[in-house]
Parts: sequence; C-alpha cells; structure tokens
Amino acid sequence: MSDADKKGVDVEAMKAPVTAQILSQAKEQFEIAQSLLLSPFKENGGARQGDKAFYANFLQRMRVSWGTRIPTAGVSVTDRVNLYINPHFMLSLSTGEQIELIIHEIEHIVYDHITRSKQMCAGEKNHGNIWKLMNVVQDANINVPLTTLTERLGVTIERLNEQLAENGSKQRLDPADASEVHFWKLRQFQEEMGDKLPQGFGQGEDGEIDDH
Repeated sequence: MSDADKKGVDVEAMKAPVTAQILSQAKEQFEIAQSLLLSPFKENGGARQGDKAFYANFLQRMRVSWGTRIPTAGVSVTDRVNLYINPHFMLSLSTGEQIELIIHEIEHIVYDHITRSKQMCAGEKNHGNIWKLMNVVQDANINVPLTTLTERLGVTIERLNEQLAENGSKQRLDPADASEVHFWKLRQFQEEMGDKLPQGFGQGEDGEIDDH
C-alpha cells in the first residue's frame, strides 16, 4: 500500500458524529480557504493564477451546508446553488487541497454539469451507470489543472487512461476534449465490458472527491 493510499478517504470515519468543536474547526478552515481565494497574491493559495476572486465571489452566493450526508463534498441546484461539505473531510485536507476542492465544486456549476448530465441520461434505460459515467468524465475534466488536490484524491484523465489500458481497451481520453467526448469513449468501453464497469473504475487514487 502506497503512502497515498494510506491518506485516502476513510468513508466510515466520515460518518462519525460532528461535534460542535469539529464543526467550528471545519468552518474556520473553510473561511481561511475562501479568504485565500480572494487574496491577490499567487503564493498564498496555489489556486489558478488571476481568477481566484471569481471563485470566492461565486462561493459567497452559494448556500453552504455542513453534515455527513455525503463523505466528501458536493453541489446541487434547488432554489439556490447548494454546496455540501463533510466537516471531517474538510479537516482531512491541506489548505491547498481545500482551495482546489472549492474550485472543483464551483466549476460543476459554472460548466452546468448537472443539466448536461440530465440531458445525457434522458431516454437511457441504465440511468445509474450513465449518470456515473458523466460524473466521472466531468470530474476528470475539471481536475486537469488541480494538481494539488489530485495528487492523492480524485479522478484524472491520466488515471482513466491507465485504467483503460489495464483493462485492454484501445480507448484513450484527450484532456483537450469536452466531457461529452470522453463520455462516449467510456460508454463504448462500458459496452465492450458487457455494460458493466470494472470495480473501482473511474475512482481516483484514493476515491472520488464529490457528488452532484
């Protein structure tokens, strides 16, 4: 087992009760990450140069909910844009990872991934697998420049290509392509596998980052 594996998301630990102290610490870390996104100094946050404030200002308009309904973090759209964060998961990340996690979740909304996933699933019988594939490729596209977060977490184009090669598929994903292009390539691979994906396929080095 690699050092990275030992640092992975412990799903059972993420279900533990959230004490007032844990919640307070998680919120404090969240505020620090948000303030660094607003900072004009590149060395403070490790996020994308030149556009940090965009993410922070977007974040300030989201409804943030804390709890253990999901083991990591996720987004949804109801009457507002919602950001769900597991306090245990937030505290398990470094500051750089926290900043890139926030960017990751916001970009699901910026790129309208929820609506695009619903459109791809429309009329499909195997709705669950289609949704999972879209989630995988959308995560991979978002994660291309998020090198701090994906060093030990999350799915990447490189890891997907490694998994495709390991399973004998000739399909390969190009980081320059849209997520829908990646989706159809993985859909073909899924059909090659008898409409079933290998166990663990599409997971990152230590599991997926989010739900949406």
